[in-house]
Amino acid sequence: MTETTSTPAETEQRAYDDTGGARGVLAIRDDQFARAPAYIPQQEEWAGLKEMARSMSVTEFVPKEMRGRPFAVLGALLTGRDLGLPPMMALRRIYVVNGRPSLEGAVKVALVRQRGHKVTVVPGEWDNEHCTVRGWRKGDSPDEVMEVTYTIDDAKQAGDYDKQGDTYKKRPRQMLYWRAAGLLCDTYFPDVTLGIPDPEEAAGMEPEVLEARFVEADRRGELPAVPPTEEEQAAREVERAAESEERLKAAMVTPPPPPPRRGGRS
Repeated sequence: MTETTSTPAETEQRAYDDTGGARGVLAIRDDQFARAPAYIPQQEEWAGLKEMARSMSVTEFVPKEMRGRPFAVLGALLTGRDLGLPPMMALRRIYVVNGRPSLEGAVKVALVRQRGHKVTVVPGEWDNEHCTVRGWRKGDSPDEVMEVTYTIDDAKQAGDYDKQGDTYKKRPRQMLYWRAAGLLCDTYFPDVTLGIPDPEEAAGMEPEVLEARFVEADRRGELPAVPPTEEEQAAREVERAAESEERLKAAMVTPPPPPPRRGGRS
């Protein structure tokens, strides 16, 4: 019998299928984040990520803030890679709000659960006015938990209610759950969410506006020149001053050539 040789990707996919395949909406492998220590992509992966970013940046599959900006898309792909998100899920679920990447509460809960932790609603503590969620870390004792409550008053105080008033009026239970769950994930599972805020939290932060020259360079697919540091700038000024002084000394030592004679006898 001839033995077939599998590629690393096929071997990995087969191992994943043997564990039960895709589970839940995100279909994240349980061991994907555990292998993330190769934070710097290898050359082949880096080339693939750049090509993917270039190709996807002109499609409807990326948020409008990133459309036509391959470097911004590449940043979303790398952020998703650190979190353990598949590329297309990263492009659909990582938003840039006020110049900062943000992550939906639904994705945070999914990532936390994929790591074996638990996020549940406290029985009887979820209505149109408030929601209390409970978090438990894998390996802790059953009674070692954290609870977080988010209320309509909290939403009003944070400004979420005014910015998304219609959403809170139409779907208050859903909004309160995702805000409570997002806060719990950020507080109790920061090793999973990496401190990335959810869109509502990012909307309340001070905007970070990207310089126009960087945006234009991104749209052209060109890396902008890195501005020099203060030390480099000072060194350049000293060098220019020395060059200017050398030119001045040379001009004082060497007399200028005589002007050309015009007409007359030679």
